[in-house]
Amino acid sequence: MDDGQVLQQVRAIYVRNAVDTQFLQIDVTNKVVFVKGVFTITIYKAKKSGPDSPAEVTKLKDEVRRTLRNIEQQIIDIGEIKSLNFDYDNWMRSPTGWVEKKV
Repeated sequence: MDDGQVLQQVRAIYVRNAVDTQFLQIDVTNKVVFVKGVFTITIYKAKKSGPDSPAEVTKLKDEVRRTLRNIEQQIIDIGEIKSLNFDYDNWMRSPTGWVEKKV
């Protein structure tokens, strides 16, 4: 599988996971995946008036973390990937998982 094919599969993974790819730059060079930009997903929820409660915000952030983990694993599962480099403006990989960056 060449880099172009890997790139197509990586892009498809982001789209299948409801990620807004217009704010991401995705590149593959020598089987190394580079992703840079703002990570945003579309989460469908019932409309309501007023701001989200702290519990709802926590639930939404947990959903984003779960999506980030799933995407990472799906890219690894492509095979032949030497390395993953994520440089999101709003999330970062830590030893304990994904954490939101303070903007």
